[in-house]
Amino acid sequence: MATKKMNKTIYVAGKVYDLATTAVQEIKDDVQRRLDTHYGKGRFLFTLNVCKQTKEVIINFWRSYNECYHPEERNNIFCLDMDLITGRGIAGFTVPCIWPTAPFGYLFSTGIQDFIPCYKKSAKVLGASRMKDIQIRHSENNLNVRLFY
Repeated sequence: MATKKMNKTIYVAGKVYDLATTAVQEIKDDVQRRLDTHYGKGRFLFTLNVCKQTKEVIINFWRSYNECYHPEERNNIFCLDMDLITGRGIAGFTVPCIWPTAPFGYLFSTGIQDFIPCYKKSAKVLGASRMKDIQIRHSENNLNVRLFY
């Protein structure tokens, strides 16, 4: 996947990044530093690829949940995954358009199709470019988010 610059702004992990003025590696380094500071070094590995031809941004959070991941719930998204994508809690960041949450300390998941509108609305409020579509897929070790512009 090519990493050419694209004239879009993306919202990921609590910040909006301008792809026209910020190098992909700079974004990757910043997000990784912020994840390491908030969650602890080595808990998550962040990758980002930008494909100008297809107007697609591919975000991956590499992690292992083991006890929390349930493959039969592939149409749901776990609360920590929602926090990773949006940056909720990182450096005190509050998501503008929040999804329903469970009381503190309880595991929570919601439908991916219920989460996506909250993410899109938050991105709009924060000044990110409008997305045509979002696809979210997850496995035991990977959270894959594809943003289409």
